[in-house]
Amino acid sequence: MNQEINKGRKTMQFLKNIYFTVITMLFGAYILIKGIFRGLDVHKALKLHEQGKLDDALKKYEKFFKIFKKFDKKDKHLSQPNDILGAYYFNAALIYKIKNNIYQANQYFANARKLGITENPDEWNAAKPLIIKGKG
Repeated sequence: MNQEINKGRKTMQFLKNIYFTVITMLFGAYILIKGIFRGLDVHKALKLHEQGKLDDALKKYEKFFKIFKKFDKKDKHLSQPNDILGAYYFNAALIYKIKNNIYQANQYFANARKLGITENPDEWNAAKPLIIKGKG
C-alpha cells in the first residue's frame, strides 16, 4: 500500500513538473513572438517614412514609444537599445518638424541626443529616416 502511495506521489510530482515546463515554454514563446512583432512594427514605420507616408509612420513610432516604455531599457530583443530608440526619436522628430510642430520636434530631438544620436537635424533630409544597423 505504501509503495502505491509513493508511486502515486511521484507520478503527481512528475505531472506537475511537466505542466510547469509547458507553461514556462508557452510564456517564453509568447514573449518572443511579441518581441518579433514589435520589431516588425518599427520596420514598418521606417518603410512608411521612406515612402513619404509620414502620418502613418508617426503613428507607428508613437506606438513603439508607448510599448518600449513598458520594458526595461536593456531590452533583450534589441542589440543596441539606446541607439535604436534614439534613432526612432530622431525620425519622429523629423516628421514633427515637417508638420511644423516645433515643440514636439525639439522634445524628441532632445530625447534622441540623450540616447547618443549626434546627427544635426538641420542637415538631415527629413524624407529619409535615420537607420541604425544592429551589431550582429
